[in-house]
Amino acid sequence: MTTIVHSSDIHVDDDTPPGALSGVTGLRAVIATAKAVRADLLLLAGDTFDKRRVAQPILARVVELVRAAIDADYIALGHWERAAAVGDGFVRAHDSGSPATARSVNVVRLEEGGGVEVERMPLRSS
Repeated sequence: MTTIVHSSDIHVDDDTPPGALSGVTGLRAVIATAKAVRADLLLLAGDTFDKRRVAQPILARVVELVRAAIDADYIALGHWERAAAVGDGFVRAHDSGSPATARSVNVVRLEEGGGVEVERMPLRSS
């Protein structure tokens, strides 16, 4: 059985009120929950970040939290307009970007034994 933890609208930024389950605190809670249930896939859909442009210290914090999710095979992020790999080699983590800007999707293949293959595929016309 494959276990997926799906969350959205975390809004990682520097302006989260103390105790709120959003921002970095929310991301930590989602990752902790994914680890607790031994998730095979963590899906963060839509508004992972609060702003279109994310400051380097915020990105560094997110990478640190992603690294803490070492038991995950793949982390799917959302909100950025452009596609980007944001993992650090320990955990595959990607933002797919919007179809309008990235003009692609991420095709993710989960292999037996925990391997992950991520391929950006150009959009096809219907």
